[in-house]
Amino acid sequence: MMKSQGILLLFMFLFSSSMAASGKWDFNKQFQDVYRDLIALKTVKAEANLQQLSLKDPNNLVIPFLQNYLDFLELFLNEDPIVYQKKWPAFQKRLHQLKNIPLQSPFHEFAPGIGEFQAAAIQLKFNNNWDAGWRFRSSFLLMKDAAAKHPEFQPALFYANAMQAVAGTIPSGYKWLAFMLGVSGNLEKGIQGAAQIFSSKDEWSSLFIQEACFLYAYMQFHVANHKEEAVDFIQQHISNLKDQHLLSYLAANLSNNNQHPKQALIFIKGRTISSDFLEMPLWNLETGIALLALSPPESKLAYQSFLSKFKGSFYIKGALIRLAWLNYLDGHKAEAEFFKAQVLAKGGLSTEADRQAMKEASEKNWPNQLLLKCRLLCDGGLYNDALQLLAGKRTLDFEGENDQLEFL
Repeated sequence: MMKSQGILLLFMFLFSSSMAASGKWDFNKQFQDVYRDLIALKTVKAEANLQQLSLKDPNNLVIPFLQNYLDFLELFLNEDPIVYQKKWPAFQKRLHQLKNIPLQSPFHEFAPGIGEFQAAAIQLKFNNNWDAGWRFRSSFLLMKDAAAKHPEFQPALFYANAMQAVAGTIPSGYKWLAFMLGVSGNLEKGIQGAAQIFSSKDEWSSLFIQEACFLYAYMQFHVANHKEEAVDFIQQHISNLKDQHLLSYLAANLSNNNQHPKQALIFIKGRTISSDFLEMPLWNLETGIALLALSPPESKLAYQSFLSKFKGSFYIKGALIRLAWLNYLDGHKAEAEFFKAQVLAKGGLSTEADRQAMKEASEKNWPNQLLLKCRLLCDGGLYNDALQLLAGKRTLDFEGENDQLEFL
């Protein structure tokens, strides 16, 4: 009797497992067009088209796959906590649905792997770091499985190698955590492996090329420290960048981080303006950074616009301290003190810029005005202008050891 029950349970398990991966998966041209619009940040247009396709083909698992892309882009880029509370439960439910993709499809592991990667990024933005770590692990393992089972499927190989590259940069002091999570990597091998997708001409490589380009350029800049090559890479591989808002945003962001504000402004001002695209306050932030040294009055307006629209916790302190500095340099002491106090009260400490802003705002005294002007000019890549301001100055012209060291 016990033996027959065991056989029955085994049969039921195998039956339920086969049923769990028997959903419909048809990533046809219409859905591919929606995906392309999503990666271009044409989210308004993509959402409308996805709703229409959902009515025609409601059981197609490509629908929750793309719906999660839609929610991921909004949550990751705009960080609205109210939207997060509304959309996060549905995101998780759809992620669970992706387990039903047919076993023989490379998307059986790849699509949930993408979903877990997106979930990890979302959780980082909302300070759920422990959950983000486990989701990164889950994504890493799913991508490794997808790449092993379908070595011809370049998108899975790209993600598996990209995550291996990131894992290869984990500081030695945190190797124990990586070991516990089952994540290991090699920076050089990961970068080289990820690059293979850009020489591949198959259908899926062509479809995922913009997404791969975004992640690869980001890795080149922040992980491999190839700063100059990162923006060049985007321009070389993506035509019509003005209609690819996700990539043009990254190009502007990396240009600002590499102290090329004029180049950043080309990407910001050159993008197509249309109601089809995701409304994104981060454009105002990048504009404020780019204009900080080039046009301080316009920079002020851009920072204020960002702060009035952005609902997240990232980048807030960095924006506020720069508004404090701009008002301080303009002689508006009351406004400067107001924004300096706001740094202590608002925003998070997840980014280096925000942590540095907190440190600056905690100082009782204001920085030397001349040195502050020079610092902002250097941050904007205007080194000659900074040198002209300092012409004829000596160390003894500055009071205090900190100012003297900054001058040197």
